[in-house]
Amino acid sequence: MFAGKVTEVVQVVGDDGQQVNVTIRKLSRKSLAKANEARQIEFARFVSAGGKAFFDSAQQANPEVQKTPTPDQQRASRYAAYDVDAVLQAGIVSWDIEPAPTPDLIGDLDATTAKTLHEHIVDLSCGPIDAPAQAVEEGKG
Repeated sequence: MFAGKVTEVVQVVGDDGQQVNVTIRKLSRKSLAKANEARQIEFARFVSAGGKAFFDSAQQANPEVQKTPTPDQQRASRYAAYDVDAVLQAGIVSWDIEPAPTPDLIGDLDATTAKTLHEHIVDLSCGPIDAPAQAVEEGKG
């Protein structure tokens, strides 16, 4: 019922090559909505800055777009729908190294670690990509 009570430990590689245990939490519907809105704003800025021409030319170059996306394409699309920083800030609870997570330290994570944690938090929050939509809506996914 309460998303924030659902946690998981994810192992990532620290600066010294050792495993670091990061505790993440399932995001609430409100946090997911904020992360999605932040991503939409970012995309709108891209389009308004001239990205629309690039986007249109890419679609014209590949007119035979696959009608049914593969599971990998579905996952990539889902991850792209949520702003990385918003997801990490809301979803990282703790890690087992010093110092404790702060907004500045979370913002300083390297790209690989940020990507790994972002994907795990989105998966924990949204359920498996192949889960029936009803199960996810009911909080069972």
